[in-house]
Amino acid sequence: LLDAFAPVKLRLSVYGQPDVTDCKVWQELRLVHVIAETDLQSISRALQHSENRIDTLLDDLRGYTAEMFCGIRNTTVGRAAA
Repeated sequence: LLDAFAPVKLRLSVYGQPDVTDCKVWQELRLVHVIAETDLQSISRALQHSENRIDTLLDDLRGYTAEMFCGIRNTTVGRAAA
């Protein structure tokens, strides 16, 4: 399961003297946290979530993961990298 954190900013340009106040020299980068389903289930149980809530959470995260990464894979960059 994957959980994406809020985007952070990373400057990509290392040539010349970039104007850091210009949005064009910045690009979003997502940090991703990976956790095993069994570990997430254990944490959820420790937080006293119901089994139904845990199942719903796992289903939601599986759907998000598939949607996000299938979307990336289906871009022109993703297809070129495959």
